[in-house]
Amino acid sequence: MGGDVAAPSASIPADVWNAERLNSMLAEMDKWIADRKYDWTLTIAYSCLEGFLKAFVKAKMPQETHLKDILDLAKAVKTVTEISEINGATLRSA
Repeated sequence: MGGDVAAPSASIPADVWNAERLNSMLAEMDKWIADRKYDWTLTIAYSCLEGFLKAFVKAKMPQETHLKDILDLAKAVKTVTEISEINGATLRSA
């Protein structure tokens, strides 16, 4: 455990919430974890989650793009996925 962190590598499609930026953030997070900067890693992880939620809402729920707060975004995503599961639908890109 000499600074190297064994973690799975993420492959992010280019059309998902600025994939280049996200991959860069993930690499930085690995470095910060190795340097024991957990508070900074958590802050960046929160930002990544917010980005994913906004990207999902933009792609699947354009009527809800006014949502900005991460809790509101998460509730909207949860609601649409629950409705989809009830109706037996899948959330795929068109």
